[in-house]
Amino acid sequence: MSAFTMFEELLSAVRSIGVNIVAHSYKLLQQLTSEGILVEDEKSLVRTSSGIYNVLPDGRVVKVILHITQKALFTREIPEIEECHKYHLFNCSTLEMMQSIGRSDRYRMASRGDGLFSYTITRKQNVVRQYSGDQGAALSFCRNCLAIYNIRFNLRGTRSFDLRRFIETNELHGDAAVRRIDLDDVPNVYADDWAEIARRTKEARNHLCEDCGIDLSSSDLRRFLHAHHIDGQMNNNVIANIRVLCIACHSKQPFHAHVRNDRSYGQFRRTATFIRHQESRGFSLDAD
Repeated sequence: MSAFTMFEELLSAVRSIGVNIVAHSYKLLQQLTSEGILVEDEKSLVRTSSGIYNVLPDGRVVKVILHITQKALFTREIPEIEECHKYHLFNCSTLEMMQSIGRSDRYRMASRGDGLFSYTITRKQNVVRQYSGDQGAALSFCRNCLAIYNIRFNLRGTRSFDLRRFIETNELHGDAAVRRIDLDDVPNVYADDWAEIARRTKEARNHLCEDCGIDLSSSDLRRFLHAHHIDGQMNNNVIANIRVLCIACHSKQPFHAHVRNDRSYGQFRRTATFIRHQESRGFSLDAD
């Protein structure tokens, strides 16, 4: 069984209990790019030589930054933020040490390139300073991580480190991973391999419309089966964001009325398969 098929089965099981994976994953993406999310489960992180990644419930892979969120003071002096905890991009010796002593839960993961982080400085349980959002703390880059970065990406020393460029270059083991944070900054166009993704998704779902249930597995009917992006973003091709719909059901999706202008729409509605299916559901042929 392929990983693609296994994820399809998992997705089907989750949908059956009423969980909207895409909506939940999008909410997590928004948190990652604002206040960040506490690391509660190490299994949600993928540590590689090219960075640290978080796998969202819908299968999207997002490059993340790890940082500690609090500093407790035991002196009267308040340190400059540059003297506080550092942020991490690689599984450096510092993170390995924290893992070994069971302190990985102290970290928050974020995915924003402006270098500002949620951070609180306390003294005897009282908040001395608090940073968040656009007023986040400008933490410094871990020196151990910087050394790893230079060895892996800047061996000749010709490239200055740019956090935004690094965090938005999202590759995992050489395969481009899906990253979509600011919808206005991402071209809403189909991926080069969209045809193959759509074909495999339709095949995995037995060429059945996920809305009305019509069976379009016959070779002469498959052209009437479409792959629809749930969130409207044509570049978000994770499996959980794709619904398989007949052309008639596709035309009923928000902002998709134009599908009815396609010549195939009328052709589909005149097929014996569509007519029988409508009659079996108790609908008239004029019903949309």
